[in-house]
Amino acid sequence: MATPEATGIGGMLREMRLTLTEMFTGGKLEPGKELTLEVLFSMLGYLSNIDSIVTDHEVNLINGLMDELNLPIQARHRALDALDRGRKREIDIAAELKRYVAVYPMGSSELRFLYDSLLKLAAADKRIRPREREFLQEVTTRLGFPTKELEPRLLRLLQGAS
Repeated sequence: MATPEATGIGGMLREMRLTLTEMFTGGKLEPGKELTLEVLFSMLGYLSNIDSIVTDHEVNLINGLMDELNLPIQARHRALDALDRGRKREIDIAAELKRYVAVYPMGSSELRFLYDSLLKLAAADKRIRPREREFLQEVTTRLGFPTKELEPRLLRLLQGAS
């Protein structure tokens, strides 16, 4: 479903910007950004399909993250591939998080971004289903966040505060 920003002159300008960026960078990402792209979007794919219902809210949040990260077109394709692998359960959650934490330890802005993105996706449709909660509990533990922080953070997101 196309948003108003994705259509019309605004959408065309965004696509032009992405194409020009890719022309000058060759579409390559730094190794750290490549890791973030792979892990973030595979985890988002896993979470978005955990309840077999991918909502428009979740799709919009994922598209917004791609825009926020200013991903060039090739990187968007890689992000969509990672998203699809996660959606199809073709990832090992523990292994993905372990390799991410090995590069971005507790306290890093990258680790917080990954965690916050997953929490926002879970709360995007304004409800947290049991399997989503179980997944987030596992992620919270594996990323080294205190488990007591999960519920208050989810509550704030569900109430509209971020």
